[in-house]
Amino acid sequence: MCSRKEVNFHMLGALFAGGATFLRSAKSIIQGKLLTEKMDSVTLLFYMAPWSAAFLAVLMILSEGASPILMLITPADGVFNVICLLIVSGFNACLLNVTNFLVTSYTSPVTLQVLGNVKNCMAIGVSVAIFGNDLTFDQLVGVAVCLLGVWIYNKYGKTIKDSEKQLPNLNDVELPKLLGTTDHHTNTGDDSSVKHNRGTKPMFPSASVAV
Repeated sequence: MCSRKEVNFHMLGALFAGGATFLRSAKSIIQGKLLTEKMDSVTLLFYMAPWSAAFLAVLMILSEGASPILMLITPADGVFNVICLLIVSGFNACLLNVTNFLVTSYTSPVTLQVLGNVKNCMAIGVSVAIFGNDLTFDQLVGVAVCLLGVWIYNKYGKTIKDSEKQLPNLNDVELPKLLGTTDHHTNTGDDSSVKHNRGTKPMFPSASVAV
């Protein structure tokens, strides 16, 4: 739908766009796992930033050469302003990444992607309302489909998560029954649970073998 009326459509660009979408989703899922199990937002950014900077530096040298670096170190008018803007942009990117990680840790990677789609729809609406940009029928259908997906996720996503959390853990349920030592005083903090377990008759008594 997006590429049907695209004048400069190219299959390689479409493949790159699809691959970028897939990799972005995988990145969000991996970040969600790390944020919920191993580290916080600032620590994740601390480990991710050097690798991102090195990767982007290699791409910059391959695509543009060393001319941008030479322009920054060469004394000229406006170089200081450019350096200040780069520093401000770096702080802005840092805050954006920390906020992104916090949203991922407090919600989920899927919720973050849904919020990104809502942001795109809002940007299209603002551009039409303020700048008077034209909105074609295909774009209108795409926005409607996107908002429909957001509504479905908002209506049924939490229900699916709650039903998964309510499923019993078979290991916690069956193991005490098989051992015959179900403890009803686990959270009391005294020795009553120990006495209770000692006096409990096991379900499968051991057989005595005469020697």
